[in-house]
Amino acid sequence: MSLFIIITITAPGLQVNDEWITVNQLHQLSQGHQVLTNEGKYGTILGEMNEYFSNRHNILGYSLLLPLSGLIPLYIIQLFGDTFRLAVIIAWVTIPVLISALIQVFFPDKSKWRGIPILFPGIVLSLILLYLNIIWYYPFSSTFETAPIESAALVLADHVFFAITSVILFLIGMIIVQKKGMALLFPIVIMACSSYIFWGTNAKDHMITTMLIALVLLFFIQYSIELFKKWAITGFFCCGLLMWARPEVGFTLFIFLGIYYLLQELKHYQSEKYPLKKCIPILLIPCIFLVGCLPFCMNNYLLTENPLYPPYLQYEPSLTNIKPDEIINQETVLQNNATSTVKSSSFNFERIFVLISKYYSYNGNDILTDLGKIFFLPDNGSIGLLILSPIFFISLLTLPAIISSQHQNISESEIRIILLNFFVILAIIFAYLRSLQGLPISEGIGPDMRYLSSIYIPGGILGLMSMKYWKINPLNSISRKKLVLLLTVGSPCLMVMLLMSQPFGGGFANFTFFFTISIFLLVFLFILQYLGIELGWHNRTLLRTNFFLLLLFPLSWQLMLVFLYSVAKFNGYPFWLPFTEIIFSSFIIPVS
Repeated sequence: MSLFIIITITAPGLQVNDEWITVNQLHQLSQGHQVLTNEGKYGTILGEMNEYFSNRHNILGYSLLLPLSGLIPLYIIQLFGDTFRLAVIIAWVTIPVLISALIQVFFPDKSKWRGIPILFPGIVLSLILLYLNIIWYYPFSSTFETAPIESAALVLADHVFFAITSVILFLIGMIIVQKKGMALLFPIVIMACSSYIFWGTNAKDHMITTMLIALVLLFFIQYSIELFKKWAITGFFCCGLLMWARPEVGFTLFIFLGIYYLLQELKHYQSEKYPLKKCIPILLIPCIFLVGCLPFCMNNYLLTENPLYPPYLQYEPSLTNIKPDEIINQETVLQNNATSTVKSSSFNFERIFVLISKYYSYNGNDILTDLGKIFFLPDNGSIGLLILSPIFFISLLTLPAIISSQHQNISESEIRIILLNFFVILAIIFAYLRSLQGLPISEGIGPDMRYLSSIYIPGGILGLMSMKYWKINPLNSISRKKLVLLLTVGSPCLMVMLLMSQPFGGGFANFTFFFTISIFLLVFLFILQYLGIELGWHNRTLLRTNFFLLLLFPLSWQLMLVFLYSVAKFNGYPFWLPFTEIIFSSFIIPVS
């Protein structure tokens, strides 16, 4: 279902210029060329590299994980040629049929709608959707020299990562609450209270990073409940894989989860008193991280001939003690000169230590002020992290009181899960300690605090877990079907209302300011309701309404970005679906 939704609202194109690096890597991979120096399909002006690549010495410094993931979608696009848009539409319209068939097979008690097998309405819906798109269909050209097929391929890959992340969140919900209905709230709530819908429609690496962090959390939550070593092994292995996507996050998460793991094992040792010789394999389990790091090391070796030297360090000399002229010639960069210079850079363990010490050093004056801006009101006009995830915000306000007052009702495994999520949140923040001062002021960081966007998952889990211990659980106060229906109808309606009213004068910054104020007020009302419930006063209708609005506003902010700012995309195509394109051009553009 997540894949169906994300294709429905997406125009495959690039949103930020950082994506030029990845699409160029994919293009050069598909051609069998080198992937270290930009050959210029994207990010050039009249054949000359623009300022973006000049500042980076024309080096493609990103990991190859996302470009490699885009190879299969790219080959599929090349297979279908100019009809690849039609192939996407046909795949999209089959999703309702597949969902109906799966419900009929695995949930026979829910396989009928008003006495009719649900498969038949699914087929009818698919045929209607196919007709609505065919009547306005026109092909996307893929054969001309500058056709942005790499952009489309990477966007498709991020669609898949978005869908996989939703499934992982459902599995996490099943582990924690062990009820399918309640577990469905995990992907719904966390995807609504995040920026994942937005990043799932682009070609940036935030979605694949988030998917890997969700996978790490899945295994460590299972470990927290059962304390079986196999879950810790797979979790540390996935931390190593995360190094391939984002080395700073993978390494920091490994350190924090290693501490968490050792704390749990120490507590287990104190209670079990098993022989000391049994401790050796237990202490070696975190070393599985090194096995997961192998793709990261191979990536570096292929590009720089040094497994410990990521290519992005070539234009980040401030992180190392390498002199600028050791990194790259400051004059005009020729492809062969750049490649040979990069690969000749030496890198020893002393430089690794310098890199780590510089990366994990705070460069600002007041870390609390910087965190306050990041969480609530960044100076650059982006939305604050806690504002976009009000569920996480609420958990920070209520969990301390819940744990202190209901400690006897919270199981040890749930305490471990809560602790685990806080460890993950701290790890993600610590991974960008060097950048905390710049995140809320940089014009290149938006539309949210994107480098910290992975926090929405552990924060959302904490929010959902905290509500479980309310005297009246808001999660039990609303039907899942009604919630999905209300969000599906309410989000477009709220977006159109805002476009017509133009709060604070309209524009991204003013729209975001409106959402910031609205969500802050909704959180305040929700906390008042929590206090009222504790004091014996409550109103279930008001509680349901407030919970719905807490999901509606962040979701609408995401849809506003995806729809309203789709016209700002470049190096891409219009919407995948002709019907969505017609709705956008006929209703959204005239209103805005």
